[in-house]
Amino acid sequence: MKKMHRLLDEIGRAETIAVLSHVPPDGDALGSMLAFVEALAVLGKPQARAFSAEVPGTYSFMPGIDRLESGWEGDAFDLAIIVDCADARLTGAFLPLYRGAKRTASLDHHMCNAGNGDLSFIDTTASSAAQVVLAFLGAARVELTKSMATNLYVGVSTDTGNFCFSNTNGRTFRDAAVLIEAGADHQTAVTQLYKRRSLIKTRLIGRAIQNLELLEGGRVALMVMDDPDFEALGTTELDFEGVVDYARDIEGVEVAALIRKIREGRYRVSLRSKFTADVNAVAQRLGGGGHERASGCSVGGTLQEARERLLFEIDKELRP
Repeated sequence: MKKMHRLLDEIGRAETIAVLSHVPPDGDALGSMLAFVEALAVLGKPQARAFSAEVPGTYSFMPGIDRLESGWEGDAFDLAIIVDCADARLTGAFLPLYRGAKRTASLDHHMCNAGNGDLSFIDTTASSAAQVVLAFLGAARVELTKSMATNLYVGVSTDTGNFCFSNTNGRTFRDAAVLIEAGADHQTAVTQLYKRRSLIKTRLIGRAIQNLELLEGGRVALMVMDDPDFEALGTTELDFEGVVDYARDIEGVEVAALIRKIREGRYRVSLRSKFTADVNAVAQRLGGGGHERASGCSVGGTLQEARERLLFEIDKELRP
């Protein structure tokens, strides 16, 4: 709580404040940013601004989503606050904004976050950054609005796989109850997040499943999406969120991976595990990170080289 109050002091002193997260953003990043910037207005900082790259259409229903700014020019901010981001470099084009701020702060829940601000609050017992933001709002005595509650609910729900992932615990449900009691529109959130999908994404899922291989006696499921797949489907990077889950859910699979080309000689990898494998350890050995059951990284080289490096690291994690 002391760190929370120190952050309140920093907020009180700052004239200009920026709120950031990783790019591309997911539900937890967006929910945490939107709730935080709204809370800053309640704390007397209506000039606070939130920045993000292109937002997936899945999240277009979130209250205040139109407040997010996709570009930045001007003087350094007095305070830049980063949420749900284990490494400041994941802010992409906004990294100079963060590094150029007079003071920086970080609120996060990732195990691999060693602290990336002048003031860092990392709560690895939280299943989402939204819960860390909720704790801050409690410490700041900010009363939850319906929009804050809805955005934080999206963050909690998406980072726990709609309360299905292994990071879901008693605190997760208690915090969700607090948000629903504060007016979170959870029915709209569930419908928008889990019961709708674009035709392009549906075709993408089909292509990824068509490309799927089962390895290691069925314990590893691998999906590969290369240039021809992108060109045929007309997809963007934002369409890939959640696709790897279809591989993880196959009976007998412990680790699922999706490899997709992001540029010549570079591949992005999404990793999921079901019961015991620590895919965060796999991702960290390849320069990435995330959660024990859901992580990611990027790998250089040819597709064959990226594939071999990834499978080598997964095999190490699966060994008895």
